[in-house]
Amino acid sequence: MRVESDSMVIKVTLIGERQARVGFRFFFEGTADLCAECKVRKVCLGNLEPGRLYEVYKVSKKRFPCVLHSEDAVLVEVKEPPVEAAVQARIAVDNALMTYVKSDCVNAACEYWEKCFPAGLVGGDRCKVLGVKGSLMCPLKAQLLLVSLQRQPEVS
Repeated sequence: MRVESDSMVIKVTLIGERQARVGFRFFFEGTADLCAECKVRKVCLGNLEPGRLYEVYKVSKKRFPCVLHSEDAVLVEVKEPPVEAAVQARIAVDNALMTYVKSDCVNAACEYWEKCFPAGLVGGDRCKVLGVKGSLMCPLKAQLLLVSLQRQPEVS
């Protein structure tokens, strides 16, 4: 793992060769039973955090046989991309650092449900507001703005 100057954390992992292209995004749900005996398991799965969204940043030429993908796995560098999320208007300030608060909405039929429960973020995540994209017309009358959030690395 390395941290770039803009606080972007780059991680090394392995993915199937059909997915190994710059810009490909995937949601990591955790390890599969098939991977238990794999010799490169720690490189492949050990660097990723379940429940996070990742984007391929760089593709290498190194390949390894992979039972899970039924093809070769390719060594890639990934990062967590910015995530669009609905947040309370009072905390939606450009370049501000904030703690992401999970919505308590129960209206699963709402057109903004995926923005109120964005894949890749969990309550308590430290995030930087990269930009405010506009207001959302919440059917429950909550004052929400659509923002682009970048999860910040934890300080050790």
